[in-house]
Amino acid sequence: MQVKRYGKLAVVLSIMVLFCFVFAGTAMAYPSSEDYDIWASEFGTNVVKASATYDYSLRLKLEPAINVFALGNKPIDIVFPDGFDLSPAEGQTVQVIVNGDRLMQIVPTISGQTATLVLQSQNLPESGEVRKIEIQGLRVTNPCTPDNYCIEVHSPCFDFNCMALKVVQTVGSITLTEPLSVTPVVGGSLVEVKGEVRDACGNLWTYNTWPVIIDIVDLKGRPAIDGTDCIPGISDDRNGDGRVDVICPVIVHPVNGTFAATIKVPGQGYDYQDGYSYDYLVRARTVEVQDIVGDDMNIDLYGYGLNSDDMIPATDKWSLAAELDWKGGPGYGNYWSLNDVNCNDIFGGQDHAWIDAEPQTVTSITDTLVDVSMKVTGDFVQSDDDYILNKPVNVTFCGIDKFCRPTDASGLKVDLLAYQGGEVEERHNDDAGYVAGVFLDASGNQISHVFVPAGQSCVTVTFMPAVTGPISFEGRTIINGVAKVATASINVDSEYQIALEVLPIVTDGNNNPHAGWPLKASVWLQDEDGNLISATEDWEVIVALWENGALSKKATWDTSLNVCFNAQGTKRGFADFYSDKDDFAWWDETCWTDWDTYIHPYCTTKSHFYVYTPSELAGKNLVVEAVVRSKVTGQVMWTQQAVYLVSPVEMVRGLDAETWQTFSTPKYLANSKDCTRYGTFKDLLPGYVWDSETLILSFQNGSWRVISPDSVVEPLMCYYIRTRQPLTPVGASGRNDYWVAKYVFDRATGPSEMVPPVRHLNRGWNSVGLALEQNPLLENGIENPLREQTDFLYHGIGSACDCCKLLWNPGDSVGNLARWSVAAINSGTAPAWVLDPLYSAYNGDNYWMYINCEGADLIGTIGLDLVDP
Repeated sequence: MQVKRYGKLAVVLSIMVLFCFVFAGTAMAYPSSEDYDIWASEFGTNVVKASATYDYSLRLKLEPAINVFALGNKPIDIVFPDGFDLSPAEGQTVQVIVNGDRLMQIVPTISGQTATLVLQSQNLPESGEVRKIEIQGLRVTNPCTPDNYCIEVHSPCFDFNCMALKVVQTVGSITLTEPLSVTPVVGGSLVEVKGEVRDACGNLWTYNTWPVIIDIVDLKGRPAIDGTDCIPGISDDRNGDGRVDVICPVIVHPVNGTFAATIKVPGQGYDYQDGYSYDYLVRARTVEVQDIVGDDMNIDLYGYGLNSDDMIPATDKWSLAAELDWKGGPGYGNYWSLNDVNCNDIFGGQDHAWIDAEPQTVTSITDTLVDVSMKVTGDFVQSDDDYILNKPVNVTFCGIDKFCRPTDASGLKVDLLAYQGGEVEERHNDDAGYVAGVFLDASGNQISHVFVPAGQSCVTVTFMPAVTGPISFEGRTIINGVAKVATASINVDSEYQIALEVLPIVTDGNNNPHAGWPLKASVWLQDEDGNLISATEDWEVIVALWENGALSKKATWDTSLNVCFNAQGTKRGFADFYSDKDDFAWWDETCWTDWDTYIHPYCTTKSHFYVYTPSELAGKNLVVEAVVRSKVTGQVMWTQQAVYLVSPVEMVRGLDAETWQTFSTPKYLANSKDCTRYGTFKDLLPGYVWDSETLILSFQNGSWRVISPDSVVEPLMCYYIRTRQPLTPVGASGRNDYWVAKYVFDRATGPSEMVPPVRHLNRGWNSVGLALEQNPLLENGIENPLREQTDFLYHGIGSACDCCKLLWNPGDSVGNLARWSVAAINSGTAPAWVLDPLYSAYNGDNYWMYINCEGADLIGTIGLDLVDP
C-alpha cells in the first residue's frame, strides 16, 4: 500500500467546560454537554479518518473563571477511548495558551489512553482569573474502526462531559494482484488487471459504488501512447500536430472488496535513460474517504469536489486531469485524447483524497510478423553521409510486427534488388541496365536473395556499390500470402573529395581580409585521408558567391589575379535560374549552363581562381562555394568557405570644415578607378564635395604650388587644403573633423615597389610629411589606432639630421596631432641630443624643416606592403 502524502489535520476540539471554582475548599457545579463548542479550525469539521494521525487541539472556556492559584501545578488529564494510539505524542511538545496571551510549552506524559499536562505556577499569571485554556498540537492516531467517540478531560477541580469525535470509514489499502511485475504482454493487446480494496482494519471493502481508477503510464509517469500506426518510436518531444492519442484510464467499482478490468498495453516504446524502453507501469488508485459527511457510505463519489462545506479534508490531492494535461497547459482540451474523446471528461477534473496501490510493471513484447523493413549502414561513410564507391555497405532486413518492431521472422526469404537512380517507384519498369552493384553473402559470393535465420528477426547482407550517385534498394518478400516490399536509398560518392582553401591577399593586423582587395582560392581533390590526388579527367568548376545567405550580385571572380583596389573579375558568382523539380539543387544540371565555369584540368593537383570583393562588402560575411562536376560520370561534389571582410581603410585623418588644414601620406594610396596610377586626392577624400571653394597648396622647391584634386598624393610631401563649408548647418563644434580623409594604401606586387620613399630637400624651409612605422613603445595611451600612427621623431628625420637645424610644428589648428612646437635635432645642445629626438611624430602630420646644406634627403621608414600573387 502506498499513500502519496501524509497531511496533518489540526482538528480543534473546543470543549467549553464550567470548572469548579476552587477557593477555600468549596466545589462548584459541573457544566453540561450543551456548553461545548467544537469545530475543525482548518476545514470546519469534526469528522476524521480512521487510522489517520492528527495534531489535535482543545479549547477550554472556563465560565465562571477560576482563580489562578487553583490551577498552578495541577494536572490536566486528556483521556481518549480504547483504539486511539497516543504514542505519537510521546516526547512531542504541545503548546498551551492561557487567556489568549500567556504562552507555555509542555511535553505531556503519556500513559495508556491518557495524556497528562501540568500547568506550572511560574508559567501562569501571578494573580487574577483564568477564563480560557488552549491546548494545541497533541498528536494522536485514530482507531481503524469507524464510530462516534468521546474524549474526556479531568482535573482535580473540574471534569467535562463527553464530546463526540466522528471517525469515518476509511480505505486502508489498495493492492494489485494481477498483473505481477514483470509480466510480458503482446503490444496492442489487453492485460487483465485485478486487485482488492481493504479498510483501515484490513477487512475487504464492502461498498460497491467506490471507484477504482486504473491507468497505464511509462516509466517517466506520462500517459502511455495509444499507437495504431507503424511508428518506429515515440520521442520525448510529443508536440507533433498538438494532439497525441493516449490510453485513457478505466474506472471500475469493487465488488465485495475485489475488482477486475482490462487495459491496453502499448505496442511502441519510448526514450528512457539514454536508451529505449518497452516497460510500462499499471497503476490503481481509489478514494481514501467519502467526500460528504453522512451515514450512507454507498454514495457515488463521481462529481463531488472539494467545494462542499461538509467535505472531509483530503490528505492528498491528486487530479488525474492535471497529470493528463502535462504539456500544453489550459486550452489544450484534446491534447490527450482517445478516439476523439477527451480523457479529462472521464474524471471532470475532480479532486479527492487518493490512495495508490504499488504499481506493477508490464513489458510490451512484439506481435506476429506482418511486414519487412530495411536499414542501410556502413563503415565507409563520408562527412556528408554519402557512401563511397566500391566500399562495402551493410543492408539489414527485419521482419516486423504492426508496430514496426522486429519480430520472429524465421526462414523468411527476401529477394534483393539495387537500382541506379532516385525514387524506387520510378525504377520498377526500367531494364537491368540500371543495376547499381552486387549483394554478397558472408563468404563474398554474389547473391540475389537471403533467408532470415531460425529464431532471428533480422538478416544482414553486404552490398558493393558500382556506380556513384543515388542508389535505391528493394527487399521483396511474401508474408501470409501478401507481397511486401521494403525500400531504402543512399547516395554514393567517389573515394576522393573536393577541398577548397580561400586565403586573403591584403589583410589587417589580425590577418582579416580587407574588402576591396582580391581573395586567392584553391581547389583540389583529396582522398579520405586528406592526401592530394591528381585529376583523372577534366572537371568543370563553377564558383558561387554568397552574401548574407543570398547569391551576391556585387562580388565577382576570375582565373587571373589583378592586385588592384576595387578591381572586378570577368566572371559572375551568381546565375539566373529556376527549376520545377522538388529536389532541385542550385547547381542542377538543367541550369549548369547559366553559370560561369572554368576547367580543373586532367592530371592537375590544384587549380586557382580569385574572388574580387568590392569595398562596400566591408563588415559582411562572404561565402565562397566551389562545385565540381565530372564531365564523364556526371558526379557532383561541392564545398564552401566563409570569410569575414573588414574595412579597407588603414588610416584616417579628420579635417575641419571651411578652414585651412594640412595633411600628408606615408605611402602611396590605392586608386579605385585606375590601377595604372596611384591614388589621388579624390581617393583620399571619398566623401568630399569638390567645388571652387576648395584649394590645395603644396610648398615644393621653395615655392607654393596649386595642386589638382586629380593629382597623385605623394608620400613625404605635405599639403594644405582650404576645405569647403559643411553641406548642412552644424554649428561651430560640428565643423571639427567634419571631413574625413580615408587612407587605403596601395600594395606592391614586386620587391622594387616596396622600398620606402625618398624625397630630396632644398636648402632653407621644407614642408614635409613622414613615413613612420607604428612604434610599439608608444602604443600605450593611443585611443584611435587608425588616427594615431606614431614613432619617435628621430626615426622619421634621421636621414636628414646632418643638415636639419630646426623643426617647426604648425600645430593642431591646421590638423596636426603632434603636441610639441619646436624641435632641435642637430644644434649641439643637450635638448637636441637627449630630449627633442624622443618627441612623438605622426603619420599624416605636416612639419616644417629648416635645411642648411645641399644634398639632404628625407627617407621614409616604411614602404608599400608586398602581396603574394
